[in-house]
Amino acid sequence: MAVTRMMKTKQKLFAVLLTYASLLTSAASQDPVLANIQSPDSVGNSIDDQGNITWADIPQGDPYKANAEYSDGGMGPLFDFARSFVNTCLQKGFPYDLIEKVMNGHFDMSEVQGVALDYLGYGAAIVVGLLFIFIFPIIGCCFCCCRCCGNCGGKRIQKDNPSASCKRKIFGVILLLLVVMTSAGMVCVFVSNDRMTTALSKFGDTAVDNIDDITTFLDNTIEQVKHVAGDNFNFTKKAIFRDLDSLGYLVGIPVRESIGISGGVSAAFSSALALQGDLDSAIADLNTVFNQIQYLNGSATQLKSDLEAVKNQIDTACNGSRCTGAPDTSGLSLGFDENQLPDLQTDKSQLDSLKTQNLTKTILEAKGEFDSVPERVQNETATTVENLKSQVDSYSKSVDPMINMTTDLKSQALGSFDLNSMQSQIESFTKDVTVYDRYRWYAGIGLTSLIILIVLLLFLGLTCGVCGSSASDLPTERGCLSNCGGNLLMGAVCLIFMFSWLLMLLTTLTFIIGAPLERFVCQPLSDPELTIFTKLFDEMHLLGGSGNDSFLGQMLFQDPSIDLTVASILKDCKSGKAAYTAFKLENFKDFNITALVDYKSSLDIDGQLNGINVDLSSLTVLTPEVHSQLDDFSSTVAGIQSSNFDMLNNDTVGTNLTILAEELRNTSLPGLMSAADTLDSIANGSYSDTNNAKNNLVGSSNSLQSSVSNIESNIGAVVDSLNNTQEYLRNNGSEAVKTEARNFAHRLTAIVDSFVGDALYGLENEIGRCTPIYNIYTSMLVNGFCRYTLDALNGFWFSIGWCIFFFLPSVIFAVKLAKYYRKMEMIDSFDNPLPYKKRNSVADLNGPIFGKNKVGHADRW
Repeated sequence: MAVTRMMKTKQKLFAVLLTYASLLTSAASQDPVLANIQSPDSVGNSIDDQGNITWADIPQGDPYKANAEYSDGGMGPLFDFARSFVNTCLQKGFPYDLIEKVMNGHFDMSEVQGVALDYLGYGAAIVVGLLFIFIFPIIGCCFCCCRCCGNCGGKRIQKDNPSASCKRKIFGVILLLLVVMTSAGMVCVFVSNDRMTTALSKFGDTAVDNIDDITTFLDNTIEQVKHVAGDNFNFTKKAIFRDLDSLGYLVGIPVRESIGISGGVSAAFSSALALQGDLDSAIADLNTVFNQIQYLNGSATQLKSDLEAVKNQIDTACNGSRCTGAPDTSGLSLGFDENQLPDLQTDKSQLDSLKTQNLTKTILEAKGEFDSVPERVQNETATTVENLKSQVDSYSKSVDPMINMTTDLKSQALGSFDLNSMQSQIESFTKDVTVYDRYRWYAGIGLTSLIILIVLLLFLGLTCGVCGSSASDLPTERGCLSNCGGNLLMGAVCLIFMFSWLLMLLTTLTFIIGAPLERFVCQPLSDPELTIFTKLFDEMHLLGGSGNDSFLGQMLFQDPSIDLTVASILKDCKSGKAAYTAFKLENFKDFNITALVDYKSSLDIDGQLNGINVDLSSLTVLTPEVHSQLDDFSSTVAGIQSSNFDMLNNDTVGTNLTILAEELRNTSLPGLMSAADTLDSIANGSYSDTNNAKNNLVGSSNSLQSSVSNIESNIGAVVDSLNNTQEYLRNNGSEAVKTEARNFAHRLTAIVDSFVGDALYGLENEIGRCTPIYNIYTSMLVNGFCRYTLDALNGFWFSIGWCIFFFLPSVIFAVKLAKYYRKMEMIDSFDNPLPYKKRNSVADLNGPIFGKNKVGHADRW
């Protein structure tokens, strides 16, 4: 019986939980859901269910062609030497103080001498060059005349000298070193000449690339602004509209859950729904007890009849009088009055009626009204949602001008400039200059060829002299190869005297141009600190302004107090900052982003959502139907609890039928033997049925009392709980809506703040990176003009000067070395004078010119 009761309890609990879960699932399925939105969108922006937006990277756009890279082509040491020479000549550097004095009118003529001393090195270099141009040809002419007159080695007579071999070797090594150094300068002249042509070609290509980059920069900036202010704002707008359309989901459900927990609604309905299980259990137990009472009544009636019949039989056997020695039969009657058993028909009818009314359904209907809070919030906030959508549309109108202005940025920035026409003009100009530059290149090649010729003559002369001469050969007996070497050396000397002045003239002219440009233009332009712009434009106000005024601030924003400098722009663009930051465009009145940042002036999210008023006090969780059914249930249970089953504690029959039957058999009266058998039949029949029915009823009545013992208190607790919930809704329901509305407002504000923050970050750091502007400065001025063109020019004159510098000692050693390579006509010796050629007689050897111990003019070379 206990096992059966446990199984019934488990089945009842499972049925209640299954019904409750299915009904709750059905109710929850009717809740509003979060509206759909494409995430990620076409550009990669995405948003999660909590409203957190992940923004896609801002597109970088097309790559730029020009760059700030530079390659010296391995000529860096030459350019450094030339730059070092220029710095030595012009040690003062850029004359900032002189310019400032002149501009301020503080320059005194007495300071001219001091200024001249600052540039003394530069002037000295020019003077030396000019003196060389005029003096060196004169020296060459004098040298030529001297040789023609037989002096300076003009006569081919050599004195016999024991150290001649040693001198020849030393002079040869020195001349070889001079030839090598001159050859290095010759190579540099050739490369510098060719590099100037390369620089011209690169300059034209760089100019075209920079113009292309300007167009690319504007196009990229437009696309980036469209991405941030267009695509990203549209995504933000869709996200806001999605949340507004899902206000019942995002506000209503949290309100319901909050009230359900804080107001005890969920617990109240859970308890109320659990009463259905108590009702089912009570009905089942009551039906069992009711049926057992009916059965007990029937079996008790039969037993009562059987007991009366056997008693009559015993009385008849005793002839109506008391039998002597016969057992007492007064106990042959029922021990309880079956007519006193409780009449549960009314209670059973009432419980069946409650079951027919479906208490669970009634409670769930009441709960359904509470579950409709999200739908009620959605419906009652429709006007607020539409107002907010209208404000978002109005806010978009403050973003559209930014897109439109950016779209027109290209035409506004370029103005009347036609970049395509400018490109065509540059390309045409480059082609024309290239044609004329070819003549310059030819002249440079000719000049290089002249140097090559001199170097080649020196080298060949040295080679022929070394290969054709021997220490054992007499000067008058030197071979043709050695003599040729000496002639080649003299030919090189002749060319040096003839053309060095021309080389020096070209060197001086290019030095006059290149040195100041290098020192006063290119070095300041290459300065990483860009001091030249700071000094001239911002401190000296070369382009206008005074004091702390900024000429760029006046020019761009009509406000000289805005601290905008050329140096700061170039530095910011070099580091890849956005144009908005580099050019301080927050001061540009036509580029006002206040409407973007100060969105709350046109998008009153807090005001609209704080004005939400959803009245939940009218929600009824304890409906009259629920209250009536719970009262009926409680009164019925009270009636069942008052039912009396105490008579079932009495014995079924007043005496023990088995003992009584034995006693009858022990009597001597023959008529009682039949009565004893009848008693045994009753004990095994109607008595057993009645006794079992009574015992079963006792167990079922106890089970019934146990199942209904707590129902009345549970019903009271449920009623109290629902009443408390009703009171909570009346007092706190609307405030719960306002609290969740504020949370929802924060959610929407966070979405807009995320858009504004991403837009500002992009505007200040990503959009329109002004690297092309720095590339224009670097590639055109620093690299194109200074490093490629001017470095090549300075390398050119420095290389020629290098060659001239080594030509001078080469003249000396070539002339001296030629004496040891050329074939002499005679030799003067104190010990053994030898003739230059065979004589016909010994008398010829003793003539007036040669003679023993005769040292006249022949002992001089």
